[in-house]
Amino acid sequence: PLGLAGFSERLARRLDAALAAPLGLERVPALGLVDVPAADQRAELGFDFALPEIALADLAAACARHGEAEWVPASSRRVAGLMSGKIDLVFRAGGRFHVLDYKGNWLGERVSDYTGERLLAAMDHSQYRFQALLYTLALDRYLLQRLGGSYSREQQLGECVYLFLRAAGLAPAAGVWRQRFAPALIEEAQAALAGAWSNGVAA
Repeated sequence: PLGLAGFSERLARRLDAALAAPLGLERVPALGLVDVPAADQRAELGFDFALPEIALADLAAACARHGEAEWVPASSRRVAGLMSGKIDLVFRAGGRFHVLDYKGNWLGERVSDYTGERLLAAMDHSQYRFQALLYTLALDRYLLQRLGGSYSREQQLGECVYLFLRAAGLAPAAGVWRQRFAPALIEEAQAALAGAWSNGVAA
């Protein structure tokens, strides 16, 4: 049986491989987290922002207009209050700020269970793409607050990466999901969260 020392060594090798796995970012595709300087990382970035009374259907409609009708859970509810959360990691690379979330989910025994359509199905089953959008909206607000008029979504808002630690580094692209949300989608989603949309028309 694998003793504690052997298990610790095996776990350390798995984590090292995951951190070295290329993330496939648009501007720096070969970059792994191990290559990102500590000064360009911000772990556990918390966020809070107020929500006026909004319709979830407006947010869903904004996503649908950009070809992503299934991201937001179907609901006729109206919600209001405080949206709070914590992003595992925000890091800067290739001149952009990116979101990264670590996942330890068990998706299967084969590396192929963590790639392609199977990985995408797992993301959708857990509504992680909706979560990724919310994290990106939070980062967008944070950057706008910190950088003000010098902030450009097109130039500075990067990709959202979900790193599945059980498989990242075992094969090319295994355990790595990423997406860069279109700046136009971010703009419309922010308007929906601000209550500025009604039946898909800007108020």
